[in-house]
Amino acid sequence: MKSKVLHLSTLHRGDDSRMILKMAFSTALQYQTMAFVTLHSYSHPSIDYHLLPYQPSLLKRLLFVHPLAFWKSLRLKPNLVHVHAPEALPIALVHYWRGATVIFDVYEDMGKQLKGKQVNNNAWFRGFFRLFDRIARRKFHFIFAEDSYQQSYPDLKKSGVVIHNFPDLTSIPNAPVYSEKTDFFYLGQLSKARCLDVMIEAAVLLRKDYPNFRWHIFGKIGFDLTSMEEVEQMRGYEEVKENLIFYGYVPATEAYLKGAECLAGIALLKPIGDFEGSYPTKIFEYMALGLPVITSDFPLYRSVVEKNNCGFCIDPTHAFLLYERMKQIIESPTLRRQMGQNGKAAVQKDYNWANEQQKLFNFYEEVIREGQKES
Repeated sequence: MKSKVLHLSTLHRGDDSRMILKMAFSTALQYQTMAFVTLHSYSHPSIDYHLLPYQPSLLKRLLFVHPLAFWKSLRLKPNLVHVHAPEALPIALVHYWRGATVIFDVYEDMGKQLKGKQVNNNAWFRGFFRLFDRIARRKFHFIFAEDSYQQSYPDLKKSGVVIHNFPDLTSIPNAPVYSEKTDFFYLGQLSKARCLDVMIEAAVLLRKDYPNFRWHIFGKIGFDLTSMEEVEQMRGYEEVKENLIFYGYVPATEAYLKGAECLAGIALLKPIGDFEGSYPTKIFEYMALGLPVITSDFPLYRSVVEKNNCGFCIDPTHAFLLYERMKQIIESPTLRRQMGQNGKAAVQKDYNWANEQQKLFNFYEEVIREGQKES
């Protein structure tokens, strides 16, 4: 009989790129798979979706969404609970007490990220996280999205594995569209930590040379920004607002279609929290699309971009350097196409979900066997 797997979260959407489109879609190939999601979900015939109300406030989620998730999950009686949000750890603990195997999927080094985060971050939440994080270290198995996260978890009592958030190549357009437009692509959260302010300053400079250029920006506001009004108040925004096209949150597969028509992808992050030790997923998405990448000059990022000659690594706080590299990409079609081809080849060989999926299957089998021995 197949193990019953529950992907547990109280905040992720039904089209979340890691929890649903990678993890749940993969486990559905081998296990009876259930998933708690908010808002709409992609249809998958082998996943049993359970909708939860969407609530952006952490306090309101704890008060109104968590009790619902708790009772719904108990009725499902999963054998394996795969937790995708730290706030859901208390629910997972109850399942551990009833005999289920629990895996905590660490997407980010929360202990470091909380230092710079302004949304859903106060003293009581930090205490809540630290308490249940300590419990998880003693009782749960772990999946880490980055190699560096293991350094913050040296005291695990059970097994762990690194499964990177590399792109699923089946969702990427087959080939880039080599457009003559002067368009650029950004996919990810909108925040100052992710250099939105630097991007706007660089756009002001680029507009002087290419007044009709366009920057297609996909993602929602978060981390250190709370509203679009804050973006509109950034220096230079009024000068380039016609060049910046904000789409808000759009499923990645839809954003890829626009990205494939652009000249390059931007993935700048400032040296905040765990960023220097974490791969930005969008680097590999841009590479998979055949786009040159402009990213931060961090050793980890250089080990991918410079090693594969697929873009540029620059000081993420220096708008003039970003402008120079964007201008170079516009004016050097042979260079950008070669960099794009190099990146695409590297992703197809090394940085793809098919490789990570096999690691996921192997780890699941390992923890299921361990659980059977303990019971």
